[in-house]
Amino acid sequence: MIIIIPNKDLEPEFRETPSNITCLWNLGIDYMTNTINGIIEDKEYIVFCFDKYGIKTDNRFNTYSIAKSESGIFIEITSTK
Repeated sequence: MIIIIPNKDLEPEFRETPSNITCLWNLGIDYMTNTINGIIEDKEYIVFCFDKYGIKTDNRFNTYSIAKSESGIFIEITSTK
């Protein structure tokens, strides 16, 4: 499954300044908070919140790869079953 999250759906720090997306490192899904988080200059940011769209993430039977660009976030989820 591929999920594309355009920058218009990201949190304000990234929606209003898309170049901040390319500065992120350690970008990943935090299953406890149900968000995508990343770090810029030693500060952690919430980049996207799945709860706003009624999506609940878990990692019991899948793995993912994530990519970023000024256009948004791209996630490929692969089943491990």
